[in-house]
Amino acid sequence: MKKRKLALLFTVIALALVISIGLFRFYPTRDKVMNSGNYEITQSELDETIRFSISPKSYMSLERGKGTTVNMTLYEDHGTRIFFESIIHRGSTYIVNVNCTTNWNFMSGTFLTPWRLKSVDGEDMWSIVSPGGRVYNENNEDLNVIRGKGVSDLLYYEFNETDFLNSDRITIEISGYYLSNYKFNFR
Repeated sequence: MKKRKLALLFTVIALALVISIGLFRFYPTRDKVMNSGNYEITQSELDETIRFSISPKSYMSLERGKGTTVNMTLYEDHGTRIFFESIIHRGSTYIVNVNCTTNWNFMSGTFLTPWRLKSVDGEDMWSIVSPGGRVYNENNEDLNVIRGKGVSDLLYYEFNETDFLNSDRITIEISGYYLSNYKFNFR
């Protein structure tokens, strides 16, 4: 009788292990959807401009080399949340980071990304697209800012310290996100 219970226990454990490995293997993540080849993806440029303002005076007390997490939602639609993630005071610059997260669905869904999908010789490839848009102060004057792309879907805006701290309000407009539709491809 004890051998049967022990065999049943091992069977249940093995079954749970197989199910958890299967779920982990097939549960979609950004990398699996974008790079595995198991999903058919179509893209179009998002027509909307994402706009937010920050008050530089709020971040004057940041020590050099330090940052703060902000986590302020800027836009939420198409299964994706775009948010003002953090601000860092590095050397003589302030860096504003904008990131996004996606709620992935098993078989199909939509997501926003600053990456563009291109087909080269029949093979799909992702290319980095620098964010478009405008960065300006409360006087509607364009600010000199370095825009860039970090890991995954991170966008950053690097301001020189003087321009940043001499502004009462900085508005960042972001354009150039791509609306991507994905569907699991049974091959």
